[in-house]
Amino acid sequence: MNLTGLEIMKLIKAGDKPDNGSWTGFQNYNPETGNGYLTFFRELKNPDSNYTVALHFLKPGTKLEITNILTGENHNVTLSEKSEIDIQIPQAPGYLFLKYYQK
Repeated sequence: MNLTGLEIMKLIKAGDKPDNGSWTGFQNYNPETGNGYLTFFRELKNPDSNYTVALHFLKPGTKLEITNILTGENHNVTLSEKSEIDIQIPQAPGYLFLKYYQK
């Protein structure tokens, strides 16, 4: 069965521990390509519409193309010195499902 590369992805916890007031999620990472997915949740009682998340396995300065799978929107980012990116979910509760490619 062909799972289009998903069978070799690593799943890593990202964000904070769920407590109904946090940002929480997962990073899926393909070690063969360096590409992956981000799934993030802004929980109901979280007042912050912006969140900075450190990505695992990716070096600072890495350039990424990020696609919002739900809307089709693309944008380019460069990882910070701590391999972080900023994400936004305007309303709580809410979620993002993103795909990232190294450029």
